[in-house]
Amino acid sequence: QRIAKMEEYFNIHLHDPNCSKQQLAEELGVCERQLTRILEKTYRSSFSDILRTSRLTLAEAMLEQGDQSPEEVATAVGYTSFGAFRRAWSKQFKKPFQK
Repeated sequence: QRIAKMEEYFNIHLHDPNCSKQQLAEELGVCERQLTRILEKTYRSSFSDILRTSRLTLAEAMLEQGDQSPEEVATAVGYTSFGAFRRAWSKQFKKPFQK
């Protein structure tokens, strides 16, 4: 049940720049430390890594469609600045973002 709630949270809040581990912990009724343990055990990943991967997977699909500019895509997937999006992209895909 927790896993379903976590996945639902990420799907709903993926676009929200204020999406946070604290908010997810509150929704699950656990402390942040316990949430960290749950995420590591379930996904073998941290909250920020899961969020980044989810956002960039969606961004990659949106960019392939070509309907929006990279800046629009960055905003649509929850990044507050294009620079933050580019840094996350480089970290995720091990290469600089190219328009």
